[in-house]
Amino acid sequence: WAEVVTRWLVRTVSVSVAWFLARYISAAHSAIRGGDMFARESYGLCKRKGWLKDFPAWFGKDQFKIAGWVVAFLGFAAQFRMGFRAPFPLNLLMLPAQFLESVIQWMV
Repeated sequence: WAEVVTRWLVRTVSVSVAWFLARYISAAHSAIRGGDMFARESYGLCKRKGWLKDFPAWFGKDQFKIAGWVVAFLGFAAQFRMGFRAPFPLNLLMLPAQFLESVIQWMV
């Protein structure tokens, strides 16, 4: 029976580590995706409104991509600081989904 307990213990720890790492990977991917969306849309908005005419010729998409990476870093840092949880008003609305996520996480 020691082999069975050891196998279950190893599986439990492995799944917990996998969920832990998946949370970080998901947060990083979401932050990068959001930063990229911010860069593309803000560049398009500035171009449509004509706000880029007064800037030098070298100022363009690359500078907006840098801004997108800054926004991505700030987004990931905010998620990390909040412990990958929803802020106050949203946590009450998302309580059933959070409970279901916890149940699924421990049932797998």
